[in-house]
Amino acid sequence: MIPDTTEVLVIGSGIAGLSAALAAARNGAEVTIATKASRPSGASTWWAQGGIAVARDAPDLFKRDIAAASSHTSDPEALDVLVEHADAAVRDVLLDTLNVDFDADAAGFDFGREAAHSADRILHVDASTGKHIHVPLLRHVSAHDRVTLLEDTTAWDLLVTGTTVGGAWLESGDTVTACRAGATVLATGGIGALYGVSTNPDGATGDGVAMALRAGAETADLEFVQFHPTVCVAHGDPFLVSEAVRGEGAHLRNAHGERFMPDVHPDAELAPRDVVARAVEQEHERTGQVVLDVSPLNFSGTFPDLAALCDEHDIDPSTGIPVQAAEHFLCGGVDVDTRGRASLDRLYAAGECARTGVHGANRLASTSLLEGLVWGLRAGADAAASAIQVATRAADRSSVRRRERPTASARASASSASLPSRSAAVWRPSGVRRRPT
Repeated sequence: MIPDTTEVLVIGSGIAGLSAALAAARNGAEVTIATKASRPSGASTWWAQGGIAVARDAPDLFKRDIAAASSHTSDPEALDVLVEHADAAVRDVLLDTLNVDFDADAAGFDFGREAAHSADRILHVDASTGKHIHVPLLRHVSAHDRVTLLEDTTAWDLLVTGTTVGGAWLESGDTVTACRAGATVLATGGIGALYGVSTNPDGATGDGVAMALRAGAETADLEFVQFHPTVCVAHGDPFLVSEAVRGEGAHLRNAHGERFMPDVHPDAELAPRDVVARAVEQEHERTGQVVLDVSPLNFSGTFPDLAALCDEHDIDPSTGIPVQAAEHFLCGGVDVDTRGRASLDRLYAAGECARTGVHGANRLASTSLLEGLVWGLRAGADAAASAIQVATRAADRSSVRRRERPTASARASASSASLPSRSAAVWRPSGVRRRPT
């Protein structure tokens, strides 16, 4: 049952939302998580393959790599926050609390390297790190005695009084309820469902950004959409082929069997994602096909989960995995500060729906889980402090703007069912290589 009031309302159940809920609960707040997902795979976190990057003993080098991948458009203050809190956040939540079994050998963790990283710094579990983090985190947070998890629950709009957000309209089953909150955290993920081909789950419909815009919150960098260069679209649903495969030595080849990335960038297949994605699309247009040649490595031994996916899709990796660029990550979003605070009072955002400034125009591989973790923890702690000071009194209700219950027709027009017709219109002006409409 949807509560009438809660101290902290978190909308979304990926790593950012769960981290925010955990931090808020640790700081004494009563937390309600509302998620339209009904299973872990409904969150983008579950699908993350490569891993989570940490600073190790070279934070300045990590910052330089992130800045370089962004073409030096990332925010220096945000970079400092991410990198300086990276290792402590991973140690606290993923190692000490959840005991995530990252790949290791006799010498310790098997740190990986992906495109545009200049050092081995990525913690991973095979090529399915996301699910190995998300499932135990979801289990741990939902079991907390100050957390209530509402699955299959959709947030339709924020409750706003002047410039203050006081909760959201939530729908579960046939019931739409105004859930008032001392602080509200948006952690709704990305916008992949707006595109014809995306690595995101179907539920990535940009809800958080849309709700924030309707409420009058500031957004930034919405044009900065990242495309992953190696997504397999053959024989069924598309699936991402982790950048870690190229990190282990796989090559991109066109329909003529030519390896083309060495002519595009000095780092070849390990160039920043935007560079590789544009080259892949160009070779597709020029020759008709691009494949990922995994013959230089022990593909099935090093990436058994990806090998199993290839088998499920009737793809023989020994002949090359057919790939193309696909929408992957929204670098912009709801504009927030280093504690996840948006421009409206008592509104926070974390994860892919937030624009923290870390990524600038292009995200470095394996930093999305880290950003969601660090900003989720910071937003949740600040939200708890804010919410505990706020009395969500019944007298507040008469002044809430956007009190109107969302109508059935409005909800239907905003649902994911209406999205396929929009994907073609989005791709041309907002695709890998953008063309005027």
